[in-house]
Amino acid sequence: MKYKIAVIENKLFEPLYNNIGSDGFLIKTTEEKAADLLQSNQVEIALLTPTALARISKKGDWRIIPSTALATKGYAELLTLSFKQNLNSIDSIYFEDANYYLKSIIQLLLAEKFDIHTKISSDKVSKDEVDAYISCFAEQAGEFSIDISEEWFDAFEFPLPIAFWVTSGEIENADMIELTNSIKDKLLTNYETINENAERTKYQQRSGEIIWKWSEEIENALDKTMDLLFYHQIINDIPDTKILGRDYSDDD
Repeated sequence: MKYKIAVIENKLFEPLYNNIGSDGFLIKTTEEKAADLLQSNQVEIALLTPTALARISKKGDWRIIPSTALATKGYAELLTLSFKQNLNSIDSIYFEDANYYLKSIIQLLLAEKFDIHTKISSDKVSKDEVDAYISCFAEQAGEFSIDISEEWFDAFEFPLPIAFWVTSGEIENADMIELTNSIKDKLLTNYETINENAERTKYQQRSGEIIWKWSEEIENALDKTMDLLFYHQIINDIPDTKILGRDYSDDD
């Protein structure tokens, strides 16, 4: 069966679906629209963030497809916050590739760990006009910067879940695991070890990983992240974490 698949159009997520070929019909859209397309049965599979899943949690019975995913653990160079030197406060942050979830977890982290309460904007501005900016894959990271994933793990002591595949419990099928695995980048591995460039640091070299595979560790991290999002009133409901292939008949 050829499935219709909604994905979040963002360069961070592209390795999860850039080998689609003829295996499915791909719709590239926003985080919110991907969730809405799944909820309205216009697609059978969607790549969602935790906040996108929470958005539709009460509107259906959803299953996470335990195949590829995106999460980080420790130093990852996936999201870097660079800021000006000698700042007394951070009043504005520029993030070109922001979506609701990424903005939310960064604001949550800054508030929890540094007591910094600020706004994040994706409106086109010069980096000179803002106190700080966020870049992806450590591109254009400034001299004064922090690694978001590293700070998250230091603050909460569990990985940062970012995106995963979801389908409806009414149509779940084991071949969805094979399909979502098959459309990932051909060079993608389950775990990508990230080592800081030794020439760029004056201190002990840092390391961590980008995780491209769903696992029990990421499932547990998702549950804890949902609790945080709910506590900070970023989401209104904590979705049940249900995995494709498991029996939930006793829950009825």
